[in-house]
Amino acid sequence: MKSTKTFNVAFPVELLDEVDAVAKKRFGSRSDLLREAALKMIRDEKRLERLFNETEKIGAQSQFGSAEEATTELTKQRRARRALTK
Repeated sequence: MKSTKTFNVAFPVELLDEVDAVAKKRFGSRSDLLREAALKMIRDEKRLERLFNETEKIGAQSQFGSAEEATTELTKQRRARRALTK
């Protein structure tokens, strides 16, 4: 069995009202909603970190020294294309 730890968190009343409404409708309890929200945020953060790391690797392997340089060059090219269509 997994252990749990209880902690207190303060919410503005309006936000807590929204949390309670969603919890009642979809999750059954505040704890279930907040647990699911925390897990989703952590998964999203990890996915974004992996994506960023992969982008950095690709940028380092390209003709550009960094992702920033690639972004700068791409922006220049897009602006030049737009100028030609005006």
